[in-house]
Amino acid sequence: MKFAVGSRRAVKLEAVEAAIGSYYGGISAEILSCDVKSDIADQPLTLSVTSIGALNRAMRSLRNTPGADMGVGLEAGIERVGDRIVDFGVVQVIGRNGVRGLGITEGIALPEEVAVLVENGATELSDAVARVYDIDSDKTRDCTGVLTSGRLGVVQFYKAAVISALEDYDRQVA
Repeated sequence: MKFAVGSRRAVKLEAVEAAIGSYYGGISAEILSCDVKSDIADQPLTLSVTSIGALNRAMRSLRNTPGADMGVGLEAGIERVGDRIVDFGVVQVIGRNGVRGLGITEGIALPEEVAVLVENGATELSDAVARVYDIDSDKTRDCTGVLTSGRLGVVQFYKAAVISALEDYDRQVA
């Protein structure tokens, strides 16, 4: 099977590969990276908008990759939950048959100093984390790892959501 993933980020590709290996077992899978736009804000502020971005990436990666069986879109977002801001990710998968599957990561409550920068639109999460933790601003960096003191990485963060999206898809085609 061939999976077109709407991302060039190595950690997201690794998460998709790990999830497919866990979910499908021994199938031969090819992960194809695509540079596609989400057509949403650089820092989506709701679950709904983040989901649209993930779906746009999944659909575009599938459309732009002849021979791919499924498109996969991963999008990070934040949302206010009570008096906190939570970081999360959404995964959407879509097959050539038009059936879609949805998965959502765990949420990570942001430290207040990071949340203020992001919610007010001053910066994206990766830049806010870099500023608050005084580290180089690099989109390839693992913000999840920084925010959880290395206890949870972005690969783990997205792997379960990819598996959930694949399960949702398979339930619908069964």
